[in-house]
Amino acid sequence: MSNSVGNIHKRFYLTLINPSSYKVSLSIMIISTTLITIINNYEFIELSYRLPLALLLAYLSIQIDYRLLKGTELTNIAKIHHVAAFSMLFWLLTLSLGLLDSLQGYMIMGMMLVIGFRICIFRSVFGAGYRVFLIAPIMPLLLSLVITDQLLDIKGLIFGSLTLIIALFWSIMADRAGRPWVESTFRILRAYLLASTENNPKRMEDIMSSRSEYANIKTTSLLFDTSAIILPEVHPGPFNPVGGSNIPSLIHNYYQKHGINSIVMHSVSDHALNIPSIEEVNRYIDSLNEMRIIEENDRCTEPVVYTLGKARVTGIAFGRNAILILSLSPYGMEDVDVDVKNAIESHAKSLGMNLLLIDSHNALGNKLNEHDNSDMINAAKFVLDKLVRAEQFKFMVASASSKEIEFKIEKDIGDAALAVIAININKKTYGIGWIDANNMIKGLREYIINKINIINMLEICTSDTHATSGRARNREGYYTLGSISNWDYLSNALLSLSKLAASRLKQTNIVIAESYSNIKVMGSKQFDDYLHALDRSLTLTKITLALTIAVYIAMLIL
Repeated sequence: MSNSVGNIHKRFYLTLINPSSYKVSLSIMIISTTLITIINNYEFIELSYRLPLALLLAYLSIQIDYRLLKGTELTNIAKIHHVAAFSMLFWLLTLSLGLLDSLQGYMIMGMMLVIGFRICIFRSVFGAGYRVFLIAPIMPLLLSLVITDQLLDIKGLIFGSLTLIIALFWSIMADRAGRPWVESTFRILRAYLLASTENNPKRMEDIMSSRSEYANIKTTSLLFDTSAIILPEVHPGPFNPVGGSNIPSLIHNYYQKHGINSIVMHSVSDHALNIPSIEEVNRYIDSLNEMRIIEENDRCTEPVVYTLGKARVTGIAFGRNAILILSLSPYGMEDVDVDVKNAIESHAKSLGMNLLLIDSHNALGNKLNEHDNSDMINAAKFVLDKLVRAEQFKFMVASASSKEIEFKIEKDIGDAALAVIAININKKTYGIGWIDANNMIKGLREYIINKINIINMLEICTSDTHATSGRARNREGYYTLGSISNWDYLSNALLSLSKLAASRLKQTNIVIAESYSNIKVMGSKQFDDYLHALDRSLTLTKITLALTIAVYIAMLIL
């Protein structure tokens, strides 16, 4: 399932291949229209009236498209500009290819290609239905009438008709490619674009909720007076602003309202535990009111840190409750496998210990291989064996958050921003740094820790928030911590918070509490079905592109 999510991210990266603004698109359209007109008209006198008229019609066609497509969910002037830019660019490329031949027919060929392209886009992205067959030809026909007098070229009409037929075939079959798993691939695409570009998650949440299933989700809270470490089993996602994408900051805000400064850790879980809608998120947050105390304790072990191969495990035990933090930094990793969690939990159970397992999520990388998984498991077992026999001491705890200092949140950080929890054990002060972010650039963890000399910083963790995802114009689909934020600025902020937390230390005890929430989660099958639909649609797209190229080659040869 995790492979499905990663592959979906890569597929939807294609939806970001468009100009960064409508002004860029407008410039592309103007330049392309100018070049097309110049290629078709060598006489200065003809060009002097055809070019201004062509540019005027090209601009007016944007306004016409906008008004005729109004009423569809995704129609906005910027998207119409993007369609116009690509249309004229494809037309120019077709005409440029004609320079290798006699130019005869290539103007009409380009016109019909643009009509087909506009039909595909207006149906798939805008969901305009059958009216696209009336709207799509308007702009290309008007421009052709102004730019050229040769509209009845037989060669151009024949080969142009073939490209139009191919486009019509794609517009029908690509939408059905996901069946029987997904009824309409285009509906999923529009829901995704509506959420990611228009900040309207309702359609996407409705689709995902209808395919979700109920599960009993546990949330564990480690409460230290006015500080807390929270470990929810839900997984942030799927992407901003849909469902539980910003669940770490919502949990953080819940505890803050109760006077508790919390760090919300990433559990060993995957996207199958995404909450699909804001309604279910609200139900989850409400369920946190029903916490059940499991244990209270006033003693803990000193931290145990062990590295095996690339794997590093940090552990502390409060009574018989062991907290383990897993990391592969600076080598990088994706989410820790559930199989790793099961193996470590089994060992903890054999020792009579209750395990709280945290995925630090602090170095962007690939899925762990079999060797890394084995090292992670064995390192965790070693730490647990040490903790179960270790002496326990009274402790002091305090925390500080970025809301207490001047801190600017960049696009790679979620609303909850930064926090540090300091813990003094046996006259030594340790810290855990936390950032509401989705993973970290490799090496950033080490860079920050080397800058902090006030306390012994055990680990820097991220929440795996997906509040930073869905809008990033990169292959990951989200802003990784350190890709935008300045590393020194982050380090200095965490250093300030470490000083603040260390200055507040006071003796306390720990209350370990649990709550259970019966809520809808997305499950693994849903992502697999989306991937099937996308893969089939993309395969069909590759076939139609190959057929279109074959038509161009045939036109050059014949």
